[in-house]
Amino acid sequence: MTVSLVILLSVAAAIAIAALLALPALLTLLPEREPGARLGGGLPGTVSLIVPVHGSGAALAAKLDSLRGQRWGPGRLELILSLDGPVADLPVLPDLPGVDCRVLRNPRRGKYGALNAAVAASAGELLLFSDLDARLAPGALAAMVAVFAEADVGAACARVAVDREDGLMQARYWDHESRLKAREMARLGSITASNGTLLAIRRVLFRPIPAGVVDDLFVGLCAVGAGRRFVFVPEAVALMPPPARTLRRVFARQRRIVCRGLNALRHCPQALSVRRHGRYALALIAHKVLRRAFPLALVLGLAALLALALHDGGGWLVLALAALGGLGGALGLVAALGLDRDPGRWPRVLTLVPWALCVNAGIAMGWYDFLRGRRVTQW
Repeated sequence: MTVSLVILLSVAAAIAIAALLALPALLTLLPEREPGARLGGGLPGTVSLIVPVHGSGAALAAKLDSLRGQRWGPGRLELILSLDGPVADLPVLPDLPGVDCRVLRNPRRGKYGALNAAVAASAGELLLFSDLDARLAPGALAAMVAVFAEADVGAACARVAVDREDGLMQARYWDHESRLKAREMARLGSITASNGTLLAIRRVLFRPIPAGVVDDLFVGLCAVGAGRRFVFVPEAVALMPPPARTLRRVFARQRRIVCRGLNALRHCPQALSVRRHGRYALALIAHKVLRRAFPLALVLGLAALLALALHDGGGWLVLALAALGGLGGALGLVAALGLDRDPGRWPRVLTLVPWALCVNAGIAMGWYDFLRGRRVTQW
Protein backbone atom coordinates (compact mmCIF):
# COMPACT_ATOMS: atom_id res chain seq x y z
CA MET A 1 0.00 0.00 0.00
CA THR A 2 2.87 2.35 0.80
CA VAL A 3 4.28 1.99 -2.71
CA SER A 4 0.89 2.77 -4.26
CA LEU A 5 0.47 5.87 -2.13
CA VAL A 6 3.98 7.08 -2.96
CA ILE A 7 3.20 6.62 -6.66
CA LEU A 8 -0.03 8.57 -6.19
CA LEU A 9 1.87 11.35 -4.41
CA SER A 10 4.44 11.40 -7.23
CA VAL A 11 1.69 11.65 -9.84
CA ALA A 12 0.17 14.59 -7.95
CA ALA A 13 3.57 16.30 -7.81
CA ALA A 14 4.08 15.72 -11.55
CA ILE A 15 0.66 17.22 -12.35
CA ALA A 16 1.42 20.26 -10.16
CA ILE A 17 4.78 20.81 -11.86
CA ALA A 18 3.20 20.43 -15.31
CA ALA A 19 0.47 22.89 -14.37
CA LEU A 20 3.04 25.51 -13.40
CA LEU A 21 5.77 24.89 -15.95
CA ALA A 22 4.30 23.22 -19.06
CA LEU A 23 3.36 26.40 -20.91
CA PRO A 24 6.49 28.44 -19.99
CA ALA A 25 8.69 25.46 -20.87
CA LEU A 26 6.92 24.96 -24.19
CA LEU A 27 7.27 28.62 -25.14
CA THR A 28 10.95 28.54 -24.15
CA LEU A 29 11.85 25.34 -26.00
CA LEU A 30 9.95 26.02 -29.20
CA PRO A 31 11.89 27.93 -31.85
CA GLU A 32 10.51 31.25 -32.97
CA ARG A 33 7.98 30.92 -35.74
CA GLU A 34 9.19 31.69 -39.23
CA PRO A 35 7.19 34.67 -40.49
CA GLY A 36 5.02 33.61 -43.40
CA ALA A 37 4.43 35.59 -46.53
CA ARG A 38 2.18 38.55 -45.84
CA LEU A 39 -1.06 37.96 -47.69
CA GLY A 40 -2.69 41.31 -48.15
CA GLY A 41 -6.44 41.05 -48.34
CA GLY A 42 -7.39 44.68 -48.01
CA LEU A 43 -8.88 46.29 -44.93
CA PRO A 44 -12.49 45.40 -44.04
CA GLY A 45 -14.85 47.83 -45.72
CA THR A 46 -17.36 48.13 -42.86
CA VAL A 47 -16.89 47.86 -39.10
CA SER A 48 -19.43 47.14 -36.35
CA LEU A 49 -18.64 47.76 -32.67
CA ILE A 50 -20.88 45.82 -30.27
CA VAL A 51 -21.10 46.76 -26.58
CA PRO A 52 -23.22 44.50 -24.33
CA VAL A 53 -24.98 46.30 -21.48
CA HIS A 54 -26.52 44.69 -18.41
CA GLY A 55 -28.05 46.04 -15.21
CA SER A 56 -26.80 49.62 -15.30
CA GLY A 57 -25.62 51.94 -18.04
CA ALA A 58 -23.79 54.27 -15.65
CA ALA A 59 -20.41 53.49 -17.26
CA LEU A 60 -21.70 54.17 -20.78
CA ALA A 61 -20.89 57.89 -20.85
CA ALA A 62 -17.18 57.23 -20.23
CA LYS A 63 -17.26 54.42 -22.78
CA LEU A 64 -18.75 56.62 -25.50
CA ASP A 65 -16.41 59.47 -24.64
CA SER A 66 -13.44 57.17 -25.31
CA LEU A 67 -14.69 56.76 -28.89
CA ARG A 68 -14.18 60.46 -29.66
CA GLY A 69 -11.23 60.93 -31.97
CA GLN A 70 -10.92 57.21 -32.74
CA ARG A 71 -10.26 56.17 -36.35
CA TRP A 72 -11.34 52.87 -37.87
CA GLY A 73 -11.19 53.25 -41.65
CA PRO A 74 -12.85 55.08 -44.51
CA GLY A 75 -16.49 54.29 -43.69
CA ARG A 76 -18.74 55.04 -40.75
CA LEU A 77 -18.66 52.98 -37.57
CA GLU A 78 -21.78 51.03 -36.69
CA LEU A 79 -22.12 51.08 -32.89
CA ILE A 80 -24.69 48.74 -31.35
CA LEU A 81 -25.47 48.92 -27.64
CA SER A 82 -27.01 45.53 -26.98
CA LEU A 83 -29.09 45.55 -23.79
CA ASP A 84 -29.55 42.30 -21.89
CA GLY A 85 -32.86 42.88 -20.14
CA PRO A 86 -33.88 46.13 -18.41
CA VAL A 87 -31.03 48.63 -17.94
CA ALA A 88 -31.10 51.50 -15.44
CA ASP A 89 -29.24 54.82 -15.74
CA LEU A 90 -29.02 54.70 -19.53
CA PRO A 91 -27.73 58.16 -20.55
CA VAL A 92 -28.80 60.22 -23.54
CA LEU A 93 -26.60 59.10 -26.41
CA PRO A 94 -24.28 61.86 -27.67
CA ASP A 95 -23.74 62.65 -31.33
CA LEU A 96 -20.38 61.09 -32.21
CA PRO A 97 -18.81 62.11 -35.56
CA GLY A 98 -18.71 59.22 -38.01
CA VAL A 99 -20.63 56.88 -35.69
CA ASP A 100 -24.08 55.44 -36.31
CA CYS A 101 -25.25 54.45 -32.84
CA ARG A 102 -28.35 52.47 -31.97
CA VAL A 103 -29.74 50.64 -28.97
CA LEU A 104 -30.87 47.04 -29.30
CA ARG A 105 -33.18 45.89 -26.52
CA ASN A 106 -33.26 42.17 -25.78
CA PRO A 107 -34.93 39.92 -23.21
CA ARG A 108 -32.55 38.86 -20.48
CA ARG A 109 -30.65 35.76 -21.57
CA GLY A 110 -27.08 36.53 -20.55
CA LYS A 111 -24.15 38.13 -22.31
CA TYR A 112 -24.04 35.48 -25.02
CA GLY A 113 -27.63 36.30 -26.01
CA ALA A 114 -26.93 40.03 -26.19
CA LEU A 115 -23.86 39.45 -28.38
CA ASN A 116 -25.60 37.02 -30.73
CA ALA A 117 -28.58 39.34 -31.17
CA ALA A 118 -26.30 42.27 -31.95
CA VAL A 119 -24.30 40.31 -34.52
CA ALA A 120 -27.52 39.26 -36.24
CA ALA A 121 -28.62 42.91 -36.39
CA SER A 122 -25.23 44.27 -37.53
CA ALA A 123 -23.85 44.79 -41.02
CA GLY A 124 -20.07 45.09 -40.55
CA GLU A 125 -17.55 42.87 -42.33
CA LEU A 126 -15.45 43.18 -39.18
CA LEU A 127 -17.09 42.62 -35.79
CA LEU A 128 -15.61 44.34 -32.74
CA PHE A 129 -16.77 43.47 -29.22
CA SER A 130 -15.98 45.60 -26.18
CA ASP A 131 -17.07 45.37 -22.54
CA LEU A 132 -19.00 48.32 -21.16
CA ASP A 133 -16.48 49.25 -18.46
CA ALA A 134 -13.47 49.17 -20.81
CA ARG A 135 -12.41 52.59 -22.09
CA LEU A 136 -10.52 52.60 -25.36
CA ALA A 137 -7.17 54.37 -25.46
CA PRO A 138 -6.51 56.71 -28.41
CA GLY A 139 -5.74 54.74 -31.56
CA ALA A 140 -7.14 51.45 -30.22
CA LEU A 141 -9.73 50.94 -32.96
CA ALA A 142 -7.32 51.87 -35.75
CA ALA A 143 -4.73 49.40 -34.45
CA MET A 144 -7.30 46.61 -34.22
CA VAL A 145 -8.67 47.18 -37.72
CA ALA A 146 -5.20 47.50 -39.26
CA VAL A 147 -4.10 43.92 -38.45
CA PHE A 148 -6.91 42.57 -40.64
CA ALA A 149 -5.11 43.87 -43.71
CA GLU A 150 -3.37 40.48 -43.57
CA ALA A 151 -5.69 37.81 -44.97
CA ASP A 152 -4.51 35.07 -42.57
CA VAL A 153 -5.64 37.05 -39.51
CA GLY A 154 -9.07 35.88 -38.43
CA ALA A 155 -9.45 37.36 -34.93
CA ALA A 156 -7.58 39.81 -32.71
CA CYS A 157 -7.37 40.79 -29.05
CA ALA A 158 -6.29 44.11 -27.50
CA ARG A 159 -3.92 44.72 -24.60
CA VAL A 160 -5.48 45.39 -21.19
CA ALA A 161 -4.24 48.15 -18.91
CA VAL A 162 -5.64 48.91 -15.44
CA ASP A 163 -6.50 52.59 -15.19
CA ARG A 164 -6.56 53.12 -11.41
CA GLU A 165 -3.67 53.43 -8.99
CA ASP A 166 -5.23 51.02 -6.48
CA GLY A 167 -5.12 48.17 -9.01
CA LEU A 168 -1.41 47.35 -8.69
CA MET A 169 -1.92 43.59 -8.33
CA GLN A 170 -4.31 43.48 -11.27
CA ALA A 171 -1.95 45.66 -13.34
CA ARG A 172 0.90 43.24 -12.71
CA TYR A 173 -1.33 40.32 -13.67
CA TRP A 174 -2.29 41.92 -16.99
CA ASP A 175 1.32 42.89 -17.69
CA HIS A 176 2.25 39.22 -17.20
CA GLU A 177 -0.56 38.15 -19.52
CA SER A 178 0.61 40.62 -22.17
CA ARG A 179 4.17 39.28 -22.00
CA LEU A 180 2.81 35.74 -22.29
CA LYS A 181 0.77 36.68 -25.36
CA ALA A 182 3.84 38.29 -26.96
CA ARG A 183 5.78 35.05 -26.46
CA GLU A 184 2.90 33.04 -27.92
CA MET A 185 2.84 35.29 -30.97
CA ALA A 186 6.58 34.77 -31.49
CA ARG A 187 6.41 30.96 -31.13
CA LEU A 188 2.89 30.08 -32.26
CA GLY A 189 1.71 32.94 -34.44
CA SER A 190 -1.54 33.00 -32.43
CA ILE A 191 -2.61 33.40 -28.81
CA THR A 192 -4.35 30.88 -26.56
CA ALA A 193 -6.26 33.30 -24.31
CA SER A 194 -8.25 36.47 -24.76
CA ASN A 195 -10.35 39.04 -22.94
CA GLY A 196 -13.55 40.89 -23.66
CA THR A 197 -12.24 44.45 -23.29
CA LEU A 198 -11.69 44.74 -27.05
CA LEU A 199 -11.95 41.76 -29.38
CA ALA A 200 -12.42 41.47 -33.15
CA ILE A 201 -13.29 38.74 -35.66
CA ARG A 202 -14.12 38.63 -39.35
CA ARG A 203 -17.85 38.27 -39.81
CA VAL A 204 -17.47 35.24 -42.10
CA LEU A 205 -15.71 33.35 -39.27
CA PHE A 206 -18.15 34.19 -36.48
CA ARG A 207 -20.26 31.37 -35.08
CA PRO A 208 -23.18 32.02 -32.70
CA ILE A 209 -21.89 31.92 -29.13
CA PRO A 210 -23.32 28.97 -27.18
CA ALA A 211 -24.73 29.45 -23.70
CA GLY A 212 -22.31 28.88 -20.85
CA VAL A 213 -18.96 29.54 -22.57
CA VAL A 214 -16.27 32.22 -22.21
CA ASP A 215 -17.33 34.29 -25.20
CA ASP A 216 -13.94 35.87 -25.97
CA LEU A 217 -12.13 32.51 -25.97
CA PHE A 218 -14.85 30.92 -28.10
CA VAL A 219 -14.71 33.76 -30.65
CA GLY A 220 -10.93 33.44 -30.97
CA LEU A 221 -11.09 29.67 -31.34
CA CYS A 222 -13.64 30.08 -34.16
CA ALA A 223 -10.88 31.77 -36.15
CA VAL A 224 -8.28 29.14 -35.22
CA GLY A 225 -10.65 26.32 -36.15
CA ALA A 226 -11.12 27.91 -39.58
CA GLY A 227 -7.37 27.92 -40.18
CA ARG A 228 -6.84 31.63 -39.47
CA ARG A 229 -4.64 33.31 -36.89
CA PHE A 230 -5.84 34.71 -33.56
CA VAL A 231 -3.46 37.59 -32.90
CA PHE A 232 -2.48 39.92 -30.06
CA VAL A 233 -2.45 43.65 -30.82
CA PRO A 234 -0.39 45.38 -28.10
CA GLU A 235 -0.82 48.77 -29.82
CA ALA A 236 -4.57 48.58 -29.16
CA VAL A 237 -5.04 49.35 -25.47
CA ALA A 238 -8.26 48.95 -23.50
CA LEU A 239 -8.36 50.58 -20.06
CA MET A 240 -10.37 48.85 -17.37
CA PRO A 241 -10.94 49.44 -13.66
CA PRO A 242 -9.65 46.73 -11.33
CA PRO A 243 -12.36 44.19 -10.49
CA ALA A 244 -13.83 44.04 -7.01
CA ARG A 245 -11.23 42.45 -4.77
CA THR A 246 -13.30 40.72 -2.11
CA LEU A 247 -12.38 37.07 -1.68
CA ARG A 248 -15.94 35.95 -2.36
CA ARG A 249 -15.87 37.68 -5.75
CA VAL A 250 -12.42 36.29 -6.55
CA PHE A 251 -13.69 32.78 -5.82
CA ALA A 252 -16.94 33.24 -7.78
CA ARG A 253 -15.14 34.78 -10.77
CA GLN A 254 -12.61 31.95 -11.01
CA ARG A 255 -15.33 29.34 -10.66
CA ARG A 256 -17.36 30.94 -13.44
CA ILE A 257 -14.41 31.51 -15.80
CA VAL A 258 -13.02 27.98 -15.47
CA CYS A 259 -16.39 26.32 -16.03
CA ARG A 260 -17.13 28.53 -19.04
CA GLY A 261 -13.60 28.16 -20.42
CA LEU A 262 -13.74 24.37 -20.33
CA ASN A 263 -17.15 24.49 -22.01
CA ALA A 264 -15.66 26.71 -24.74
CA LEU A 265 -13.03 24.03 -25.41
CA ARG A 266 -15.77 21.41 -25.51
CA HIS A 267 -17.50 23.40 -28.25
CA CYS A 268 -14.23 23.84 -30.20
CA PRO A 269 -12.58 20.38 -30.07
CA GLN A 270 -10.84 20.93 -33.40
CA ALA A 271 -8.62 23.58 -31.78
CA LEU A 272 -7.22 20.88 -29.46
CA SER A 273 -6.16 18.64 -32.35
CA VAL A 274 -2.36 18.35 -32.30
CA ARG A 275 -2.52 16.65 -35.69
CA ARG A 276 -4.26 19.65 -37.20
CA HIS A 277 -2.81 22.57 -35.24
CA GLY A 278 0.52 21.20 -33.98
CA ARG A 279 2.33 23.41 -31.49
CA TYR A 280 -0.69 25.69 -31.09
CA ALA A 281 -2.85 22.81 -29.83
CA LEU A 282 -0.10 21.78 -27.38
CA ALA A 283 0.06 25.32 -26.00
CA LEU A 284 -3.73 25.55 -25.76
CA ILE A 285 -3.87 22.29 -23.78
CA ALA A 286 -1.05 23.47 -21.51
CA HIS A 287 -2.71 26.85 -20.92
CA LYS A 288 -6.38 25.99 -20.62
CA VAL A 289 -6.28 22.44 -19.22
CA LEU A 290 -2.96 21.64 -17.53
CA ARG A 291 -2.60 25.08 -15.97
CA ARG A 292 -5.96 24.63 -14.30
CA ALA A 293 -5.09 21.18 -12.96
CA PHE A 294 -2.95 22.65 -10.15
CA PRO A 295 -5.66 22.64 -7.42
CA LEU A 296 -6.66 19.10 -8.40
CA ALA A 297 -3.03 18.04 -7.92
CA LEU A 298 -2.99 19.72 -4.49
CA VAL A 299 -6.09 17.83 -3.36
CA LEU A 300 -4.73 14.53 -4.68
CA GLY A 301 -1.32 15.12 -3.10
CA LEU A 302 -2.76 16.08 0.28
CA ALA A 303 -4.99 13.00 0.31
CA ALA A 304 -2.02 10.74 -0.51
CA LEU A 305 0.13 12.45 2.12
CA LEU A 306 -2.51 12.02 4.83
CA ALA A 307 -2.96 8.36 3.90
CA LEU A 308 0.80 7.79 4.13
CA ALA A 309 0.93 9.55 7.51
CA LEU A 310 -1.88 7.38 8.89
CA HIS A 311 -0.36 4.20 7.44
CA ASP A 312 3.37 4.65 8.11
CA GLY A 313 3.75 7.67 10.41
CA GLY A 314 7.34 8.87 10.77
CA GLY A 315 8.49 11.45 8.27
CA TRP A 316 5.21 11.24 6.39
CA LEU A 317 3.42 12.36 9.55
CA VAL A 318 5.70 15.40 9.85
CA LEU A 319 5.06 16.36 6.22
CA ALA A 320 1.31 15.87 6.62
CA LEU A 321 1.23 18.02 9.75
CA ALA A 322 3.23 20.72 7.97
CA ALA A 323 0.81 20.66 5.02
CA LEU A 324 -2.21 20.82 7.32
CA GLY A 325 -0.58 23.63 9.28
CA GLY A 326 -0.04 25.62 6.09
CA LEU A 327 -3.62 25.04 5.00
CA GLY A 328 -4.89 26.01 8.44
CA GLY A 329 -2.84 29.21 8.37
CA ALA A 330 -4.24 30.12 4.96
CA LEU A 331 -7.79 29.48 6.14
CA GLY A 332 -7.06 31.60 9.22
CA LEU A 333 -6.02 34.51 7.01
CA VAL A 334 -9.21 34.08 4.97
CA ALA A 335 -11.25 34.21 8.18
CA ALA A 336 -9.35 37.26 9.43
CA LEU A 337 -9.68 39.12 6.16
CA GLY A 338 -13.31 38.14 5.60
CA LEU A 339 -14.94 36.99 2.38
CA ASP A 340 -16.73 40.27 1.73
CA ARG A 341 -14.17 42.82 2.88
CA ASP A 342 -11.94 44.72 0.47
CA PRO A 343 -8.32 44.12 1.56
CA GLY A 344 -7.70 47.85 1.38
CA ARG A 345 -4.41 48.65 3.09
CA TRP A 346 -3.61 45.14 4.29
CA PRO A 347 0.03 44.23 3.53
CA ARG A 348 0.11 42.41 0.18
CA VAL A 349 2.10 39.54 1.67
CA LEU A 350 -0.90 38.80 3.91
CA THR A 351 -3.53 39.11 1.18
CA LEU A 352 -1.62 37.00 -1.34
CA VAL A 353 -2.10 33.71 0.56
CA PRO A 354 -5.90 33.94 1.01
CA TRP A 355 -6.19 35.26 -2.55
CA ALA A 356 -4.27 32.25 -3.91
CA LEU A 357 -6.40 29.89 -1.80
CA CYS A 358 -9.65 31.38 -3.11
CA VAL A 359 -8.38 31.35 -6.71
CA ASN A 360 -7.48 27.66 -6.51
CA ALA A 361 -10.73 26.80 -4.70
CA GLY A 362 -12.62 28.60 -7.47
CA ILE A 363 -10.71 26.67 -10.15
CA ALA A 364 -11.48 23.37 -8.42
CA MET A 365 -15.19 24.23 -8.21
CA GLY A 366 -15.13 25.30 -11.86
CA TRP A 367 -13.91 21.81 -12.76
CA TYR A 368 -16.67 20.35 -10.58
CA ASP A 369 -19.33 22.44 -12.34
CA PHE A 370 -17.98 21.49 -15.78
CA LEU A 371 -17.79 17.77 -15.04
CA ARG A 372 -21.36 17.66 -13.78
CA GLY A 373 -22.61 19.52 -16.85
CA ARG A 374 -23.47 22.85 -15.26
CA ARG A 375 -23.82 25.86 -17.60
CA VAL A 376 -23.30 29.35 -16.17
CA THR A 377 -25.23 31.59 -18.56
CA GLN A 378 -25.87 34.79 -16.58
CA TRP A 379 -23.41 37.59 -15.88
